[in-house]
Amino acid sequence: GEAESCIKAQEVLETLLKMFRDKLPFDMTWLLNDFRGYLRKECSFLGEAENCIKAQESFAYNPKVFVPQPIMEYCKETVLVLEFAEGCTRVNDVKWMEANGIAPLEVADLLNEISTVMVLITGYIHGDPHSGNVYVRLNPETNDVQIVVLDHGLYHELDEETRVSLCNLWKACLLEDKATKAELCKKFAGPMAHFFPLVLSQWFLDNLSLEEAADLVAGRYYQQVNLTEVADFLGGMEDQKSILGMLHSTGYTRFLLQDLGIPERRRLQAWGKAALLGTDKDVQETLRGSKDPKALAKLQKYESQVDASLGRMQGRIRWFALCFFFTAHRRLWLLFAPLIGFVLLWFLVLHSWA
Repeated sequence: GEAESCIKAQEVLETLLKMFRDKLPFDMTWLLNDFRGYLRKECSFLGEAENCIKAQESFAYNPKVFVPQPIMEYCKETVLVLEFAEGCTRVNDVKWMEANGIAPLEVADLLNEISTVMVLITGYIHGDPHSGNVYVRLNPETNDVQIVVLDHGLYHELDEETRVSLCNLWKACLLEDKATKAELCKKFAGPMAHFFPLVLSQWFLDNLSLEEAADLVAGRYYQQVNLTEVADFLGGMEDQKSILGMLHSTGYTRFLLQDLGIPERRRLQAWGKAALLGTDKDVQETLRGSKDPKALAKLQKYESQVDASLGRMQGRIRWFALCFFFTAHRRLWLLFAPLIGFVLLWFLVLHSWA
C-alpha cells in the first residue's frame, strides 16, 4: 500500500545519502529527517482530515474557494472520506473555461489569491498545489466560478515571525526599499541573498547592474553561484525548512498561473496587497467585507504606491531588454544610433524652448 511505498522511498533516500555522504560538501542528514516527518504526515489520513478543516477556516470568507468536508465518522488513520465535489476540471484547463464562458484571468486571480493568503496571511501553506490537486468548476448552487482544493496531506506552517518577515520582504521588494530587502534576504538566504528576490519574481532586479541583467536574460547569471554558496545556503535551511516548502508550493502555483496567462504585474499586485493585509489587522478585515474608511484609505494609498513602483520596474525591464537587444545585434545599433541621437537632440531643443 501507500505506507509500504513510503518506506521504500525512505530506504532509497537513505542509501543514496550513505553512498554520497563523503562526496557532498554539506551535511544533508537533516533532509532525511525532514523527509521522514513528511512521510508520516502524508500517511496519516486523520491528519489530512484536520488539515481540510483548517483550510476551510482559512478561506471561510470566500465562497469561491471550496475545500471538501471530511466525514469524520468514517475517517481513520488509514481511511479518509470526503464529500464529493462534482463538475470539476483541472484548474489550468483553458479550453474548458472558454467553452463555459469563463475568463482564464478570473480563475488566475482567484488561484493567485489563494496562494497569497496561505503564505502571507495564514502562514498555512498547501504542500502540493499542482494541477492534479487544484480544480475549477461552476458552483452548483450559484453557478459562479469556484476553485476546489484537494489533497491536504502535507502542509508547511510558517511561524509568526517568519510570516511577518516574508510580508515585509515582499513590501520591500515592491516598494524598492533596498536596505530592508537586503537585510531580509540575508536572513532567508544567507550567501544566496543576492539571488533571492529573483526567486520571488524576475521583476525584482533593481540590485543588478546592466551586465548582470544581460547575463540573467541570456541564462548565464546563475552560473555565478558556486558550490560552496549552495552548500552554505542548504545548510542554513535546516532551521528554515518552511521557507523551502513555501518556495516549492508557490513554484507549483506560478506554473499554473503561467498556463492561465496572468501578467506578472497583475500577479505582483495581489502579493503586494496580501503583504499589507498580513501585517495590518484592520486592513485585513477588508477581506471579510469591512468598510472601515481608514483601512480602505490606507489600502488604496499603499496599492497606488505599489502600482507606481511596478510601473518603474516594468520600464527598467524594457530598458534592460532594449540594451541587451542592441548589445546582441551591434549592427542594428550602428544603424539606429544616429536616429536615436537626433531624436534626443530634438527633445532637448524643444525642452529648452519650453
